Amino acid sequence: MVTQSAEYRAAVSGDVRASVRGSLADPDQRDNTATARIRVLQPKLTVTPKVGTPG
Repeated sequence: MVTQSAEYRAAVSGDVRASVRGSLADPDQRDNTATARIRVLQPKLTVTPKVGTPG
């Protein structure tokens, strides 16, 4: 398991992008990626690959 953590001293803003893929053929791959703008007010982040590996 890989855990990535980050702590910041102040609130931060940024873009988050996520993509998914599966082992079966996907007829519409355009909806497999999303991007959202977020603002983190209590900046502590821990990411663990419970759904899939990072990358």
